[in-house]
Parts: sequence; C-alpha cells; structure tokens
Amino acid sequence: MRGGRFAYMRIRIISRYNSPLKNILLSFASAVVGAYAAMCVFWIVTGMKYNAVVCCKAYAWAYIVIFTAFLAVSAVMFVSRERELEKLTDTVYSQGFSDEYFRRLKRYIGGLGNEKNILLYASCCAEGGRYKECRSVLRQADFTALSPRGQEEYFNIMLYSALLEGDLTLANEIYARSRHYFDRATMRRRSGSVLHTLAVLRLADGDIENAGRLFTAAGKHKSTSLRFECDIGLGRCMLMSGDRAGAKSMCYSAADKACGLSQAKRLRELMLDVEKAYGQSGTT
Repeated sequence: MRGGRFAYMRIRIISRYNSPLKNILLSFASAVVGAYAAMCVFWIVTGMKYNAVVCCKAYAWAYIVIFTAFLAVSAVMFVSRERELEKLTDTVYSQGFSDEYFRRLKRYIGGLGNEKNILLYASCCAEGGRYKECRSVLRQADFTALSPRGQEEYFNIMLYSALLEGDLTLANEIYARSRHYFDRATMRRRSGSVLHTLAVLRLADGDIENAGRLFTAAGKHKSTSLRFECDIGLGRCMLMSGDRAGAKSMCYSAADKACGLSQAKRLRELMLDVEKAYGQSGTT
C-alpha cells in the first residue's frame, strides 16, 4: 500500500515556516530591543544630559524606523519564500516526488541542521519511495533532543517507511521495539497519522477486522489527505473480506478527496482491483 498521507499535510506545515504573523512578531521584537539599544546609545553619546521625556521620544523614533525597516525586509523575504513554496507545491503535484522536488524541499527548509527539519524531510522521503534514505536521515536526529511528540513521530515515520517498502519483517521489528511510543501517541487528540500507520500494519499482517477499526478511527481526522488514505485502506479491507459493494463505495468516497498524482494512482489501483473482483464474480 503506497502512501501519500504525509506530503500534502507537510506542505501546510512547511508553509508555517513563512508565516506573516511570525514575520510581524519578529519585526516587533527586533524593534523593541533595537530601539532600546538606540535610546541608550543616544543618552550616553549626548552626555546623559537629557531627561526621560526626550529619551522616550528618541526611543519612539528609533522604534518606528527599526520596525519599518525590519517589516520591509521581512515582506520581501516573505514574497520570495512564497514563490519558492509555490514552486515546491507545483513540483510535487505535477511531477510527484522527483529529484527536483527533494532539491527544492531541502533548500526551502534550510537543510537538515535540526531535528524538526530531519523529521519533515524523512517523512517526505518515505512518501517519495526513498525508504532507505528516509531511515538514514532519521538516524541523523538526536533522539534525546526530540520532544515526546517528536519521538512518537520519529517511530511513526520509520514504521510507515518499512510498510511502504513492503518489508513486513522490518515493520514488525520496528513496532515491537517502539510500541510504548505508539501506545502513548494513540492517547493524544491528534493521533490520526499514527492510527493510520497502525491500520496499515494490521492490514499487512492480515488482521482485517482491527485494520478496518483503525482506519475508521483515523478517518475522523480533519485532514482531507489522511481521510483519503483511510478510504483507500477501508476499501482494501472490504475487498479482502469479499465486500465488493463496500469497496466500490469507498472508491467513490476517496475520489472526492483525491489530490495529486500519487493519490490518483492509488485510487486507480483500487478501482481496477474492485473491477477485477466484480469480473471474477460475474456480476456488475
């Protein structure tokens, strides 16, 4: 079962790197500190002869100048980054997970210098079929430096990459040694991607009943992309259990949520399998 769950969710996460609110707050903080420093320099250079009123006026003028300058620079950077993000988005939607996409992604996030970027890049590697690279990138992270949620995401990505690669032995080994983190993650409110990963694992192990239950639970997540993946997963469960009508219904449901080349391909694969099942039964 090939994935597509992370990438479109990650595009939205990546966009937060270039948040206008973040730029405004940074400009505000820079202006506060810079204006205070400028006021102190003004007071010292003038022989400390001016009173508080004059110093406050100097602070106000310095604040306006610094805030405006920082805001102007951040606006230019915001527009530039937005253009880069548009190119990144267009690349994944039109070309899929090409080498060009990964070059743009690494450049956009600023390399793999911190754990946050490592998790983001590794998840996209898993989606793009670069399974060994995904796990290699994850091993670059300082696991102890990750937050509890980050540790859960670390193993979630690693397990999902093994499942997408079709290495069930490795997947079960990863789950066995990290079950504590998965158990903890499923207790959180936003556990949709973890539930989906566990559903894929259960489906791969042939546990259709529990896989269906987990896909249903994960499908309550607000992400359209994740709900698409859960529809595909439920369709597979129904197909494996002989419920052709249910699987066909899931195809229609998934079609309303499909986005991008990778999801369209997986939807087509399920639809063809459903058609094949109907053909073998001699019914329509």
